[in-house]
Amino acid sequence: MSKITVSSPPALAPSIVSIQGVNCFNANGGQYQPKCNWRNTQLRLSLSNAATVQDPQNLAAGTYTVTITDGNNCTMTATAVVPSDFAAPTASTSPPNSITCSLPNVTLDGTGSGSGPNFSYNWVASPGNIVSGSTTLNPIVNQSGTYILTVQNLTNGCTSSASSVVDANNTPPTASAGPNATLTCAATNVSLDGSGSKYWRQFYVSLDGFSGRNYSWRFNDP
Repeated sequence: MSKITVSSPPALAPSIVSIQGVNCFNANGGQYQPKCNWRNTQLRLSLSNAATVQDPQNLAAGTYTVTITDGNNCTMTATAVVPSDFAAPTASTSPPNSITCSLPNVTLDGTGSGSGPNFSYNWVASPGNIVSGSTTLNPIVNQSGTYILTVQNLTNGCTSSASSVVDANNTPPTASAGPNATLTCAATNVSLDGSGSKYWRQFYVSLDGFSGRNYSWRFNDP
């Protein structure tokens, strides 16, 4: 009686040894690295994305399948999931104060935005003027306009924007003192006329023994 020895082919055990996901920095930069017994020349590699290289790159997020086939047409698969991180940061601004003659500089407020060491900030005036702090959450501005805040998550590269509109009410009121008047011995009283002003009052002065004086008054825009 003859003895027959039947041997089984080496077990197939493909695996994924590394995966790189995608984000806003590189939306199609995903890759994965499959592992198998490449010393066996009868093994064939088949990838679900039709790639012909062992380490496929420049992939979008998704699920990819690696199929290993040996010389006996036995197959085994491994799955690689390329993850994605496209989470946008929070960008938020609060209504600002108006620029006035008594408040020439206004501080903008973006503190409702995402904060921490993994975030960066950039304000742009369109139009307007940023005095200082354009890369902080609280810049100082001195002109009316639209101020756009862009927040970036430095981990995944994603950005969000919000805006603040600054108004200005800093036009000086009209001030008019009227014509000059002369006090004399005969005209010891004169009236000064500020009716040409935006908010006017009439003033009455009298000669007080001096040869003459200059009179002035100031109007505040209420």
